[in-house]
Amino acid sequence: MEEFAKTLRAKQLWIAGGMLAIVAAALVTRLIVRPAGRWADFVAGFQVGVALGVVGVMTFYLVRYSLARRDPARLQRLQAAARDERTLLIHQSAGSTGVAVVIFTLAGATVVAGNFNAAVFFTLLAATVFVGLVVVGFKAYYAHRY
Repeated sequence: MEEFAKTLRAKQLWIAGGMLAIVAAALVTRLIVRPAGRWADFVAGFQVGVALGVVGVMTFYLVRYSLARRDPARLQRLQAAARDERTLLIHQSAGSTGVAVVIFTLAGATVVAGNFNAAVFFTLLAATVFVGLVVVGFKAYYAHRY
């Protein structure tokens, strides 16, 4: 149990660092680099929306892990959920870890490309959505199968 609490602490530190990086990147793109062209407002709104969405999800997990570290019952439930064999099998079968890296990389590239070229921005956005839908489909299939 103590080892799992240390793992949660490390996750919290990574999440906090990621939140700071996202906020810094959002500020840089708003203050220094401005999208140009007729899609500038859409791209700017998309970038801010992505930043707020990711920070919101990160805040959720940061609070969840903080509460779990303080309450032994929550820590026990979280540890049991993390070690659930069925969930791990579905996650592994769907290739979720590798695909998550691809999705986050595509999403980051989409945000960056929005500052330079609208065509590349929309192409990367479509690729990100497609990969996300494939992952959802795989998870639904394997959840039904197992």
